Amino acid sequence: MATPGELVEQLIKLATTVQLNDIQIQGIAQVLAQLMEPPQQNSKRRIGSHEYRTHE
Repeated sequence: MATPGELVEQLIKLATTVQLNDIQIQGIAQVLAQLMEPPQQNSKRRIGSHEYRTHE
């Protein structure tokens, strides 16, 4: 059986791990929220060579 001092030490380690995980989860949630936002409406040019032809 663990001594009270060992239990306190284990609880401190657990609290540190949980806090670190919370910070990482918050970061992931922020990135996901940014990815879910609709894209900004920019005037986008078409990439590549495009010829505009008129039918004769």
